[in-house]
Amino acid sequence: MALAFQVSSFALDDCFSAFKAWIRRHRDYTDGALEGGPNADSPYAMIWRVYESMTAEKARGWSAHSGYV
Repeated sequence: MALAFQVSSFALDDCFSAFKAWIRRHRDYTDGALEGGPNADSPYAMIWRVYESMTAEKARGWSAHSGYV
């Protein structure tokens, strides 16, 4: 049972890594959202955009990379 949890947590680690990479890659957008500039989205909108970038295809890749699938 512990092994199944450990293997599936690798896919979650990959997901969070992709989440952080998106934020780094879109630094200007992220900074604007967090600083609340006049033309900036809210931080919630920024997080939603990151969420929308996570696709089923990426999730399958993370699961395969972790050895879960």
